Amino acid sequence: IDRFSRLIVGFYISYQAASSSSVLHCLKQAILPKNDIFKRFPDLVGPWPARGCPMTVAIDNGMDLHAKDLEEPAREMGVELHYMGAGYPELKGAIERVIGTVNRTFVHRLPGSTFSNIEQRGEYPSEKLAALDIEVFTHVLVKWIVDDYHKAPHRGLRGKTPLQVWQEGEAERVIELPAFPRQLDLLVGHSAKRTLWHYGLQYDNLNYNSAQLQSLLQDGIDSVRLRAHETSIEFVSVLDPRTNDYFDVPAVDH
Repeated sequence: IDRFSRLIVGFYISYQAASSSSVLHCLKQAILPKNDIFKRFPDLVGPWPARGCPMTVAIDNGMDLHAKDLEEPAREMGVELHYMGAGYPELKGAIERVIGTVNRTFVHRLPGSTFSNIEQRGEYPSEKLAALDIEVFTHVLVKWIVDDYHKAPHRGLRGKTPLQVWQEGEAERVIELPAFPRQLDLLVGHSAKRTLWHYGLQYDNLNYNSAQLQSLLQDGIDSVRLRAHETSIEFVSVLDPRTNDYFDVPAVDH
């Protein structure tokens, strides 16, 4: 969330456990304009003006978040990570309240909710009544965020809505966007190191190869660093040590 306006600036849903990778994906959505989301879900009324590179991000103090995979990309983006003290939930009360609102007024009203604990769940047969796949869940969540939560008067904002407060603040600020949005895709990709072979390289049991990749091998480079992308397996991005730039290498078997 944006602490000033309480506007939800980004979220990330995954089947994976929370990690530094999920924080980066959430940051990517928070930073970029939301045009693609409105194309994906055309029934949204909107607007969702949240965008821009944050100066500071307050974050949980878990060990998995004290990782190079998070701290190095944040440093490259110019984002200061401010870790909350362990055992002091009041330091992040604003986000805890938002999460509570999401659960209470949205998630726990959906079919298949497991509720906050076993006592609340009672005899409710969550598995039998679950009816949403991840795309539908994402759709209704965005709809709730953009057309419900953002437009509801907020007691902490003296009765104004998060959308109103953001728009008022936006008029007095210069919002900076990344000069190269593709760089965000590289920063949130899964980092790995692989050996080069005559058939290319292998990642997650798939082979990737290209003429540019083979030129590295011809120049005596036998291992490379790469970024794999969670949303697509059709290519990986390989760092060319000769130029220090990434290039995309397609999967051999489409």
